Amino acid sequence: MHSIKSDHQVFLHIQNNILPTNATMLDIKTKYAFNIP
Repeated sequence: MHSIKSDHQVFLHIQNNILPTNATMLDIKTKYAFNIP
């Protein structure tokens, strides 16, 4: 029901708090891109 919203929130949490490297960001975007509307 809220899996898409949760995934997006997780993505934002990772992006805002961990500040990963570009390579890691690309990996995260690849994993979550299909879940973000």
